[in-house]
Parts: sequence; structure tokens; C-alpha cells
Amino acid sequence: MSEMARRLGILNLSEMEAQAYLDLLVHGTLKPSEVASDLRRDRAQVTRMLEDLARRGFVSATLEKPVRYTPVEVDSLFDVAEAERQAQRAALKEVRAELQEWARTRRLSGVSSAHILRIIHGRVAATTEAMRMIERATQRLLVVTTRPQALRFVRETKGENVREEVARKITAGLQVRVISTFTAEQARAQTEMERAGADFRHLETDSRISLMLVDGREALLWSVIDESERQDAAGDVAFYTTAPDLIRFYETVFGVLAEKALPLSEFRSMAELRANSGDASRTGAGRMES
Repeated sequence: MSEMARRLGILNLSEMEAQAYLDLLVHGTLKPSEVASDLRRDRAQVTRMLEDLARRGFVSATLEKPVRYTPVEVDSLFDVAEAERQAQRAALKEVRAELQEWARTRRLSGVSSAHILRIIHGRVAATTEAMRMIERATQRLLVVTTRPQALRFVRETKGENVREEVARKITAGLQVRVISTFTAEQARAQTEMERAGADFRHLETDSRISLMLVDGREALLWSVIDESERQDAAGDVAFYTTAPDLIRFYETVFGVLAEKALPLSEFRSMAELRANSGDASRTGAGRMES
């Protein structure tokens, strides 16, 4: 039973709580005194623990006196644990948003004049910071990337589709502008985001760099040093800052690049014309050979 009790720690149960649940699972319905005797624990301590387990939904209490406790079925046990975790995730998200807003208002009110300048090493750390910035964005998200595969916006570690999150934020008023070096296929893949309201532009360049600006408050300049497409590539280096002067400079750079870049609709039309011309040329050559 001890090993199984340790395994149940994954459900956020202490070893004693898990032992009590297993004791009930084996014997059915027991009084606190009987559980305390089986576990060789203080009765008052076990009574408080069973009351807490009942409150959390892991066991149920009878209405009779003395009260007896019955374990929930195994499937229900995991449903209860998952519900607890969902509630915890929701609470964490709420507190995170409150803390971010608290920090933002204090910075704007001049309570804190410190600005962050941080070097980030490795693609995993840089990607994580970029995704956090997307989560924090409420007004304006500006992105320059010469790695279009980064636009898949999928966070494998959490199983969340950030593309859908960005689309929801666009509906709520977030302005999204993206400049990238697209292939024709990649350009076609952005039509859904364009319909949602995002502005995509194509830029011809051989540079391997990314820039992200959020709400005019924070920026991430990402140098793609590692040429591989590995998600865990260690060679990349990113520079994160909240310094206003640097952010204004980066926004100016973004504006210059946006003027040089083609709207994605124009780039798609040009790509289709080239593809049709190529097909016509191959057809004509085939006729001449025949």
C-alpha cells in the first residue's frame, strides 16, 4: 500500500491522505477511529484529514452518527483531481493578469523607473519569453521574423494553440502586424489570421533575425544564430528590454520595414502569376517537343 500511496501523490495527495483513501478503497466504509487504527495515526488528526478530503471531493461522509467515510470511485477520483488542477490553473492565470496590471500601472505612474535589459540564451528560453509576451499583449503586437515556421504559434509544452489565442485577442481589439519572409505555401496559410484582422507583409531578406514589440512597453530582439530548425537549439541569443528609448527605436525600424514589405495579398498574387507562367512555359515546351 505504501508504494501505491506514494504514486497517488500525483493527485496532490499527501502520503497519509493517500493511505487513508486506499484504506477506504479496500474496506469500503469506515469510521475515523477505524482509519486512524489502520494507519496507526492520531484519531483527531485523521478526523480533520478525512473532513478535508470530503470537502475536496475525494471521499464522501454519511449523515449517521458517528460519521463514516466512503471513497469515491477510482475514475471519479481522477476527475476530482483534474477539476482541482483546472481551478488552480484558472486562479494562477487570474493572479498573473492582476500582477501584470499592478506592475504596469506602477511603472506608468512613476513608482518604479527601473527598466529591464536581459540577455536570453537558447531557442527554448527565447521562445518561452516570446509566448509570454503574446499572452501579455492587449493593444498592439508587432512581429518581424525571417523564420516563418515560428508563425505556427503552437506551444507544445502546454498543448495550447496560441494562434487561436491571438485570434481571440484580435477580436477583443488587439492590433497584430507581422512582417516575414514567406514562401507561397506559407503565405496561403495565413489567410485565416488575415480574415481575423491581422496584417501580414512579405519581406525579401537573407537575414536570420526576429523582433517582437508588445503594447509599446516591451521588446524582444532575437538573433537566430543556430541554422538548424531544432526547437531546442542552444545557439540563439535574444535581447529583452522594457527601455522606452530602445522600444521607440525598434518601432521606427518596424515602420521602415513595413514600408518596404509587400502586403501578403499582393505577394500571393505575384506567386500565383509566377506559378501559372511556369506551368504555361512547361506546357508550351511539351508541345514543341511533341
